[in-house]
Amino acid sequence: MTGFMNGGINGGINGGINGGINGGINGGINGGISASPFSIGGAPLHVPIVDSLSNVDDRPFAMVTDVEFPDEAWAADLKAQLIVNKFCKTDWDDPQTGIQGTAPDNSAAAIEAEIQKLIHERNYLRGQRVGEILAQVDGSELYWSNLLMAGANNRPRTAELITCAMMIGTVVAMHFKHKWKRARPSQVFPAIMPAIPTPRHPSYPSGHATQSFLVMHLVSAALPGEKDNVMFPYIRSMADRIAHNREVAGVHFASDSDEGERLAKEVYERYLTQLEPLQALIEEAKAEWADVASTLPLKDTGELDGPPNLTKQIARDLANELAKDT
Repeated sequence: MTGFMNGGINGGINGGINGGINGGINGGINGGISASPFSIGGAPLHVPIVDSLSNVDDRPFAMVTDVEFPDEAWAADLKAQLIVNKFCKTDWDDPQTGIQGTAPDNSAAAIEAEIQKLIHERNYLRGQRVGEILAQVDGSELYWSNLLMAGANNRPRTAELITCAMMIGTVVAMHFKHKWKRARPSQVFPAIMPAIPTPRHPSYPSGHATQSFLVMHLVSAALPGEKDNVMFPYIRSMADRIAHNREVAGVHFASDSDEGERLAKEVYERYLTQLEPLQALIEEAKAEWADVASTLPLKDTGELDGPPNLTKQIARDLANELAKDT
C-alpha cells in the first residue's frame, strides 16, 4: 500500500514538474518564434482570455464601423492559398501540355550507386547534421525565416513568398510521387536506418527539394539584380542544404533531390512567372530588399565552409604547392 501511495505521490509530483517545465518551454518557444511566417501579427500564439472585458471608462462601448480586415493581418499560410488556387487552375498537371516530369532510374546499377552514397553519408555526415534533420522534418520554413529575416514583423511579403513556395512545392511533389511510386531507401536497403521515421509517401521527387528550390526562385526574383545579388549564393546554398539533409537522413536518394530541383525550375519558369497574383507579390517584396545590393568580399581562410578536416587540409595544401610550381 505504501509503495502504491509513494508511486502515486511521486508520479503526481513528477507529472506536475514536467508539465510545468514543458509548458514553460513551449510558451517560450511559441513566443520566441513569433516572427516566423506562421505567426499571427508577430504576437505570441497563446493569448488567454478568462472573462469579458469590463468598461472602466465614462463612455459606453461602441461598435467600430466602416472597417475592413487589414491585409497585413492575414496569416501567410492562409493567404498563400489564394495564389496556390490560381496555380492549380493552370494546366501544369495536364498529361499532354503540362509538366511531365522525368522518370527515376530504378535500375539495379543506379540504385546500388545511390545506396552506396547514402551509406557513406550515414557514416560520416549524419551525426553532424542530425539536429538540422530533426528540425527540418516539418520546420524548414523557419530556416528560411532565419536566413532572410522574414516574418510577420519584418519582410512580410518575403514570408508570403516562402509560404507560397512551400505549398506549391507540396502540390507538385505529391503529384509526381503518386505518378512514379518510387520506394524509399529504407525499403531497398533497411540497414540505412533513417534518422527520422520514413515519410508515408513515395520517395521521388523530394518534396523538401522541390519546396526549397521554389523558395530560391521566388525570393531571388525579388532581389535587386536577382541571381547577381549578394544574397543569392546564401539562398542557393540553403536550398541545397535542406534538400541534402533529407539524403543524409536516409529518407531520400540523391536523384530524388535532383528531380525536385529540376521540377522547381520548370514550375517557376513555365507557370509562376505567368501567375499574375504571384508576380504582384514579388513586386511588393522587392521593396523589402531594395537596400541589399552591395557586397564586400570576405577573405577565405579555409574555414568559410565549416571547420577544416584532414581531407580538406590535404587538398588545400596540395593546391597551394601546385600553385607555387606554376
